[in-house]
Order: sequence, then C-alpha cells, then structure tokens
Amino acid sequence: TPALAITVPILNRGLKDSATETRRKCCVIIDNMCKLVEHPKEILPLIDELKPKIEDCAENISDPEARSIAEIKFAE
Repeated sequence: TPALAITVPILNRGLKDSATETRRKCCVIIDNMCKLVEHPKEILPLIDELKPKIEDCAENISDPEARSIAEIKFAE
C-alpha cells in the first residue's frame, strides 16, 4: 500500500494529461499494478480515486487502441 500511495498521484496527473499516449501508458501501468497486487484489500482505498479517471479515458480518448486499453481495466 505505501508504494501504491506514492504512485497514485503520479498516475492521476498522467490520466488528466491532454496527450493520448500519456493517458494510454497510465492505463497500462494501472493494469500491470492490478495484476501484481496479491490482496485486493490493498488497492481498494486507491481504486475509488482512479476508477472515475480511467472510465473518463475509456469514453473520451480519440485513439481507438488507447480507448480499448482503458476499457479493459475495470470491466473485470
């Protein structure tokens, strides 16, 4: 959790960026982080902060490939 607490503000800023590539990379990083978390309770406090931003990316990114990456993250 401490490592995630440091990383989340950086990801939040990246998800707000106007560059599609930056938002795409943030979604990929979040996906990889979710795969590495052993206990879901570790990420639950942070998921509420990231989920709306990722959903916004999934709806508003113009690049179809980047949008598909954002859509996958919280569909599971």
